[in-house]
Amino acid sequence: MFKPASYFSALMFCAAASSAAALPLATEGAQTCCIVRSFPAPEPVCFAADELQRFLWEITGVCPYVRKSPMGGKRTNIVLACPDAWATANPETFTQDLQAIGDTDGFAVRTIRNTVYIVANEPKGVLNGVYDFLERNTDIVFHRPNAQPIYGHTPNLTAKHADYRQVPAFIQRGFQINVDQQYEPSELWLARNRNNTTAAPEQFRDNRLKYGMWQSYGGGHNLKRWIPPQVYGESNPDFFPMIDGKRDVNGHNQLCFTNPRLLDEMTRLVLEQISLAPSPTYYKTYNIMTEDCNGLCECPQCLAPIKLPDGALLPPDDPSFRSTQHYIFMNEVARRVTAIHPKVKINTYAYSWSVTPPKIELLPSVTARFCTVMKNDKESINGPSNAKWLDLTTRWSRQKANLVWREYYGLGARFCRPVAEVVAEDLRTILALGINRAFSESAFNENPDRQKEHHPFDVSAMEYWVISRLYWDPTQDVQKLRDDFLRRTFREAFAPMKTFFDAIRQKWYATAKASTFLDNPVKSADYYIIQAGIETLCRDSLVEAEALAVHPGSLKQVRAIRSVFEYWMAEAPKSRTPEIVVPKIKDVAALADMPWQINGLNRMNSAEPSQFQSRIRLAHDMDNLFIDFAFDHPAPDQINGVRPPQPKETWPAGEHLEFFLDGALADQAQYYFFVFNAFGLKWDGIGTESDWNGDWSLQTEIHATGWTAHLIIPMNTIGVNVTQRSKLNGTFYKQTNYGEEKNRVREHSSWGGAGLHSAAGFGQFVLEW
Repeated sequence: MFKPASYFSALMFCAAASSAAALPLATEGAQTCCIVRSFPAPEPVCFAADELQRFLWEITGVCPYVRKSPMGGKRTNIVLACPDAWATANPETFTQDLQAIGDTDGFAVRTIRNTVYIVANEPKGVLNGVYDFLERNTDIVFHRPNAQPIYGHTPNLTAKHADYRQVPAFIQRGFQINVDQQYEPSELWLARNRNNTTAAPEQFRDNRLKYGMWQSYGGGHNLKRWIPPQVYGESNPDFFPMIDGKRDVNGHNQLCFTNPRLLDEMTRLVLEQISLAPSPTYYKTYNIMTEDCNGLCECPQCLAPIKLPDGALLPPDDPSFRSTQHYIFMNEVARRVTAIHPKVKINTYAYSWSVTPPKIELLPSVTARFCTVMKNDKESINGPSNAKWLDLTTRWSRQKANLVWREYYGLGARFCRPVAEVVAEDLRTILALGINRAFSESAFNENPDRQKEHHPFDVSAMEYWVISRLYWDPTQDVQKLRDDFLRRTFREAFAPMKTFFDAIRQKWYATAKASTFLDNPVKSADYYIIQAGIETLCRDSLVEAEALAVHPGSLKQVRAIRSVFEYWMAEAPKSRTPEIVVPKIKDVAALADMPWQINGLNRMNSAEPSQFQSRIRLAHDMDNLFIDFAFDHPAPDQINGVRPPQPKETWPAGEHLEFFLDGALADQAQYYFFVFNAFGLKWDGIGTESDWNGDWSLQTEIHATGWTAHLIIPMNTIGVNVTQRSKLNGTFYKQTNYGEEKNRVREHSSWGGAGLHSAAGFGQFVLEW
């Protein structure tokens, strides 16, 4: 970062800038500007010059020179400058700006006489400044990856907005790319919209230097990448967790974090990767990320109480026991690594079982990605349905220097979920808590070989664009940002496209049903468009927009949205979860004589039937809800699952059934959650929160052709008086899971193909009385 000698030059600059007029960039198709940068210069600065040159050329028809010195006469010079590449800029002139920018990738755009300066403390800041300068002075929009940006053409262009400063509220921001991990245009879109994080693997690490992206090594959920079972399974089985009395070396669980030899080996492996990198600080972080499961070690050392720094003992049944154990391990890896490489940081997840704040302080060299998995995106963490997340965030904020807020806004984007208002409030809340690093998981899927019927940028480009700007400043007006995107992208078709998106947003927020990143797009379209009565309005708006759109890019985007919309409208009736009448019976014995009301499930998020037969029937006696399940199975003796007894709140992993039911929680955007497996292990909660423990009974039996289950749920457990609330909403999900690891069979199926935790896909149970 630049260290000024005095404020004299800055004061002189303020006087000069205050009287600056708009400078010409092109006049009647004649060249009136040039771009000045250092030769050589850092890659992001070189790329910034190339991008500025390209788009000024394409917009005006005139190609400005890129030079190492200014041009004379009345030409406008645009100087790109940062430490080690000041070109013709005097850093003393920009003292106040550079101090305000600090250790961020912010920038300042300043005009002095006939020169526009884009200055920053980091090369990435210069690149950010170029894109911002283009957006403020033209109508360009970088609306999606793998598409030519949309802009108009003019032979006359001036720099009307060239005296301002931008400092990002969040020093780390962006979208973790999942589906497009190997598709560079998705990363270019991130850079052009002033993000600096992809959190993706290392495929494009050299190009990420050009884009100025944060580099991290290791990806996510990667313990088996560090400690692969095929390498360590035979020689070091003690590195792997002990589960049900034996070491599980399949690589799908966690590791034995109390094993000192594992600690030695993990440290050695990290140091080895540092030695292979171009420099010790090439990567911002080295990721040691827990696997996406529970699978925790049950060896005597891992179940022993933990002695805390103050001498107190932390028992294994404490909610923070496992996270504390995990972060002790991470702290020690970091301590050993930084003894050799002081600037290296170790990054890990605060996710699932490790989301509870530990009872120890994290070292400054350890960062934790705090994952709000299954948060209700209909409201911010300040809303009642997300009280858990506000509490955890507040507690984690005490270690704010170590925390990265990792959200899921970018997932669930196959339907145009209008989440930006919620994002803005979330970001303002965490910023007030001192958390200034945030990004979201996403599935862009812009690769030409993309998954069929997976269209995030077709329908959610606006939300991605708006959220990118909220990462810079979450106090901005969300609706003004949306309107700006719509005007730039759809131009003459602005009005009907605004009508289309406004109508969906109004219906989406009008219902209390929760929304998560797992929402099924077709079922969402059914609920928020067809059942909400706006199908005709939406279609008419798209037809009108297609007729009005003039710009080829605008027309292409309208047609992409309309194609997805018509797909939704055609598929929704096929996968609509039906209504079931639940009869009143005298006693539970009568249930056995009833026909099956559900005779087969669908593959999850599909209208295709499951390959495994499932039958379900329901009844009630005013006081209790009775449910019978019968699951045919090709290999009942090979069913995988956790067997009781187990510690409290153990998830019934393996083959299991999940039952979602709103009951009295329907008005609170929540639902009860009942889970069990073939071995009789059960789990319950409200949403994904396990603190709630309901009064319900379960009987299961495995037999020669499959397994059965019988549930009794008292009505008062779900807060229901049938005479006052006779319509309940819910769904069933089943995971089939059997066989040995190498030949394991898994299938995810649900009632009507509903998605997990997706209230918009719930069916209805009508209780007779």
